[in-house]
Amino acid sequence: MRFHPVTGRGIRINYRTYDHAILNEHRGRPCPTGPGGKWEVHLNPHDVRQIYLRLPDGHLHEIPWIHRDHVHAPMSETTWRHIRTTLEQRAEREAHEAALAEAADQILRHTRPTTPAPPAAPATAPGTRAGKAVSQAAGGEPAAPHRTAAQAEAEDSLDALDARSPAEDQDDVGADESGALTLPGSGTLTLYDADQEAELW
Repeated sequence: MRFHPVTGRGIRINYRTYDHAILNEHRGRPCPTGPGGKWEVHLNPHDVRQIYLRLPDGHLHEIPWIHRDHVHAPMSETTWRHIRTTLEQRAEREAHEAALAEAADQILRHTRPTTPAPPAAPATAPGTRAGKAVSQAAGGEPAAPHRTAAQAEAEDSLDALDARSPAEDQDDVGADESGALTLPGSGTLTLYDADQEAELW
């Protein structure tokens, strides 16, 4: 959980802009209950393409990243920081954020490729040894899809990056660009539920 202001452009977290029409009546206004007038925000560190904002009705509302529809796979905070450190800023803020989103989509597409279906087995005579093996395989468990060495290396590289503990991602605690307060994480949730996470605070 963290606290952020709602500005005219939405909510900025680590060079990402989150926005939705539901924010219109709250833009530039202080939260009546948050510290320093900031609003309560929940973020899943394993998929930062949306955040969850608590509004005065007491409920958490999903606010999408403005480039969410362009990044077609879940993106962790760790992956985003890696992209930010490797892509030099050469344009103003909005254009740079769009370039980061494009880079993120390309990286996620290339590091998690779709494994092609294995080629069909050649026809064999039922009475041959190969034919018996094919017959036995047909009634058993399907074979695991084949991964090339390059695919395995790319997938393992990203999995290792995502597997870093939350403690390794706390270098901007209390000091992100909007000045928002970031509190220590409450652990990894396999399926992120903002309301469940909020109950832990």
